[in-house]
Amino acid sequence: MMSSSTYHDHTLFIEQADVIDLGLWLDGKPVGASFALDCELSGPLSPLGFVSDFSVAKKTIKNTLKKYLDHRFVVPLADEFYELQENKNQVVWQPRSLGDQGRNSYDKNHDYVYVGPRSSVYPIRGAQVSESVLSQEITELVGGSFREIGVSYSRMQVTLSSMSSSPVNQDVCFRYTHGISGHQGQCHRLWHGHSSKVIVWRNGERSPALEAYLKEHIIQKQSIHLAEPGQIVAPSLWDVGSLGPKAQLCEIKYQSASGYYYAKMPASSVFLLPSSTSVEVFAQSLASAVKKEDHLAHIRVQLYEGLGKGSIYCL
Repeated sequence: MMSSSTYHDHTLFIEQADVIDLGLWLDGKPVGASFALDCELSGPLSPLGFVSDFSVAKKTIKNTLKKYLDHRFVVPLADEFYELQENKNQVVWQPRSLGDQGRNSYDKNHDYVYVGPRSSVYPIRGAQVSESVLSQEITELVGGSFREIGVSYSRMQVTLSSMSSSPVNQDVCFRYTHGISGHQGQCHRLWHGHSSKVIVWRNGERSPALEAYLKEHIIQKQSIHLAEPGQIVAPSLWDVGSLGPKAQLCEIKYQSASGYYYAKMPASSVFLLPSSTSVEVFAQSLASAVKKEDHLAHIRVQLYEGLGKGSIYCL
């Protein structure tokens, strides 16, 4: 929602200037997220009567987000239990060396390790990656880009909105991270992610019961990671189309266009797909799970990958 305050300067506003998909380190684990960005820019008018040309402002916002944040894994530099280390062209996100006393006082899962190219991670100041901290970071980044191109402003406000923060009609909303090994664009980055929701139709009518079945028995968690057999060091650990076993760790590794990725995480948070971790394959997997539960019905699954996009699969 945009601000309703009154300012002496003129204010340019752009609703949904861009949408970003990324992974965030939240509550001791990687979590996928998708945000739509609204922007207000206040300042004096140029000789042409503009605060900024709309096309220039929108392009500046999009280019800035793509350069720094979109499809990246965002980590807090002041996290109490984890630290970011740099090694040549790679970064490592791993537990700090706290000693036995520190470990005993840590009641969260500390079995996560991440290794990836520098370009895959964006470090942020502070102890956590909250929505307000992320908004402030984006404000500073975009503000710097505006100043570089000579746009003069007195105030800028960035507002983020997400699917998961305002589910409608009790939609089945969740989040997921992934990385598509062979993708030549940004989707190969491990632990980037998306907000998601799934809608199921049975014989042409929406079925809350089958949506609940997916939530409770298949997806099971509010945040999961998608992987394919070729990414997992020991792919025979569990069946395709399900989460891994509890009390076991899963190692993920693959080579991408930008470099080497490695991660260690609880297998119980990893959902194994038969091939690519694209939204199309994920939608097909969920539709197959529903079909097994209700094999005589015509099933249509609509799965969102972020905001306003996704995949539909029918069986």
